[in-house]
Formats: sequence, structure tokens, C-alpha cells
Amino acid sequence: SRTRTETELDTTARVVAKSPCKVLVVPRGQTLWNKTIFLATDGSRYSDRAAVTATILAKKADIPLRVVSVVESLSNTSRHAIAKDALDRVLAHAKEAGVQVSGNVIEGHPVVDALAEAAAACQADLVVGGSHGRTGMERVFLGSVMERLIGRVSCPVLAIKGG
Repeated sequence: SRTRTETELDTTARVVAKSPCKVLVVPRGQTLWNKTIFLATDGSRYSDRAAVTATILAKKADIPLRVVSVVESLSNTSRHAIAKDALDRVLAHAKEAGVQVSGNVIEGHPVVDALAEAAAACQADLVVGGSHGRTGMERVFLGSVMERLIGRVSCPVLAIKGG
């Protein structure tokens, strides 16, 4: 038998997957962010959109932006180069906007675990990332990192959609 929380998380993940717009998921009892915004990037167009939004939010709130790109293994030089390029683009964009920003490529598998740990380590009070919005069988087998991150972090999660 499923608990109410598991059912709520599944329902929330479905809303995020099917929504054509940005979705902010705020756990009960949470307040607006005032410490650190955490951005997960993979270099996709969805992540690029998330980077723009996270930069705007960090600038308006005058708080730091922490950016992370995850690879399964740092020894995979081609994947590391892609992740580093994505990270460097976001860092440059945020710095140009006048945002205090830091970031790095980290190793971790599964990606969701690595992101949840990194967000907790920097005491993020908002996690932002791009959501591919998969549906149907693709969602069953792959899901979205952002959908799976909901419930894994204690702070609000902002999923930026394609559209």
C-alpha cells in the first residue's frame, strides 16, 4: 500500500511532466529562498532556459547561484568536456548579469542522488533545472531528473519546461 506522500509525489511529478509551463513545487512549510539558488545543468536547451531563469531569480533576490553539472565518471573525457562546456556557459552568463556564482562538474550516479547531495551540501533553498517533460513510455523508463528530484530535496523545486 502506498503512503499519501508517495501518491502526492507521483501526482506532482505527473503535473510537472505534463505542464507546458514552468512549475514551482513548494513543500509544505517552506518559505521563499534567501540563501542559495542551486541550478542543475546538462547543456540541453531546457537547462539553458533554466539557467536564464535561475540567474534572474538570483539577481533579483541578491543571493548566490550554485551551478552543478553531473557526469557518471570524471574519467569519461568526452562527457566531462560537454559538462564543463555547459557549466562554463552558465557561469559566464551569470557573471555577466552581476550574479555571485560558483560551480563545478561533479561525479555521481544516479544523477538524482548526486544533485540532491550537492543541493543539500550548499544549503540550497531553491533548486532549478530544465525538465524535458517526457510522457508515455519514455517517462516510465527514463523519467525526468527534475521530477525525481522532487521529494528528494527539502526545498522548493522549479522545473523549467521546453515550450
